[in-house]
Amino acid sequence: MVTGAARGIGRAIVERLLEDGTSVLLMDAGVLVDGSRPDPTVVAELRRDLQARGADVLESAADVRDAAEVEAALDSAMARWGHFDGVVNAAAILTMGNITTMADAEWDRVLAVNLTGTMIVSRAAVRLWLRAGSPGRIINFTSAAGLDGIPEMCAYSTSKAGVIGLTLALANALACKEITVNAVSPLAGTRMALRGQSHDSLRHRWDTGEWSDFAQAGIDATWVASLVAGLLSEEAGAITGQVFRNRGPEGCRLRLASDDLAFEIPPVSAYVKTFAETLAEGMAPAPVWRANDLPTKQDGFPVEDLP
Repeated sequence: MVTGAARGIGRAIVERLLEDGTSVLLMDAGVLVDGSRPDPTVVAELRRDLQARGADVLESAADVRDAAEVEAALDSAMARWGHFDGVVNAAAILTMGNITTMADAEWDRVLAVNLTGTMIVSRAAVRLWLRAGSPGRIINFTSAAGLDGIPEMCAYSTSKAGVIGLTLALANALACKEITVNAVSPLAGTRMALRGQSHDSLRHRWDTGEWSDFAQAGIDATWVASLVAGLLSEEAGAITGQVFRNRGPEGCRLRLASDDLAFEIPPVSAYVKTFAETLAEGMAPAPVWRANDLPTKQDGFPVEDLP
């Protein structure tokens, strides 16, 4: 099952899995980047297109926040195929706003989709696998925003950092059941990535009708799909509890805090200067972000209608 299957990275993953001969349950509510205006015809059109090409797929416009809808979708997959092997939690939404400008409702909605939705889908899958005594694969999606923190994406950054914690907790709980759980931090020129770009990038399209260099040259989602396909494969059965950062054809495994990364804390007398300076030497400069950097409808730019 792939959530967020109809567009962007989710769509690229679906295409790759079908190339590998996999049957896929397509789940997508058809919303805009900010989670508004759900449209079930989006995933229905994708299913028709793929079936016309001979693919073995099912569709669901389930909302990942709704446990009953998610479970019904998985039940349909079980009725069709008798089992399923993996879940890719690619569904996510993005709203802009820092700690002082974002609305409480936006915070709640982003965390409900990106973090709680990932948990709900994973839980439904895990329950079926445990009941059947079968192995499984879960691939979650974090983000550079979750790893590094972006002030103007406060809710999104928080939700994606939470996905890392969820990934590790599930991996530790389920390894003994041969259920692996990993996370990917991707980069690709999708509508969500473009929504998070600066005012200048969006204004370039407004002025010229073309996307910025990031979108034109930028990173094709097929590279992300290849990484995900590898993590879903039988060969990846010993890989769990890992976070992978993907940048086009290059990928790396992130080393999270653990005992082998411990350091010695100096005496208090040396702490204020020496220790702080030592830390600063190994840190990248803080990113420069402009508050409320994106144009709004009041600026005459229809940011909510990005393709």
